[in-house]
Amino acid sequence: MAFATRLLFLSRSLGSRAHQAPWRLVPRCGLSAKPAARRYKAVIFDMGGVLLPSPYHKATEWEEQNGIPKGTIGQAIRAGGEGNAWKKFMRGELGAEEFVDAFGKECSQIVSCPVSASSFLQALTTGPMARPLPAMMEAVQCVRAEGLKTAVLSNNFRLQGGATYLPVDRSAFDVVVESCVEGVCKPDPRIYRLCADRLGCVPRGRRVPGRYRGQP
Repeated sequence: MAFATRLLFLSRSLGSRAHQAPWRLVPRCGLSAKPAARRYKAVIFDMGGVLLPSPYHKATEWEEQNGIPKGTIGQAIRAGGEGNAWKKFMRGELGAEEFVDAFGKECSQIVSCPVSASSFLQALTTGPMARPLPAMMEAVQCVRAEGLKTAVLSNNFRLQGGATYLPVDRSAFDVVVESCVEGVCKPDPRIYRLCADRLGCVPRGRRVPGRYRGQP
């Protein structure tokens, strides 16, 4: 899709640099000390792999710890297209309990042995996965200090009880767009346009959001 020269999308491709000090990250974004010379009006942050640790790394770790063949989770996420349990979960069409049951069955079919999706979901939402990366949250503050708007744009899901899984300070962002609330997932262009509209920015140019290798 045509994306923005006035927007900067920090996707999972930035995750490998998340350990760097935010004042080293921000200059890479093309920000200028002179407001009139800025190219960008807003910065959009992905959540998993950017503001939070990578869910893909966690999936691999979980597979190793539970004796599940490597790549099972990724295969289940990709299999079945838009109608699989993962995509439905991300679009808010399945609650947590429904997802656990459906995704567990899909994973079990892939490896021909029982797989506990409940254990996997717990791994995704506890420990380090529930703690924002300090350097990235400081980077958010640096961006806001430059006078730019900030947003979170994430493929996300609802926990038991209905709350969305967003363990970051919402007040640090002008806009929060979650797939499970909107009923549409990345990389569908509609969710990017929705975020841009809520930021009050008009996308220009042909900048396409980066995609993490292996991202469904």
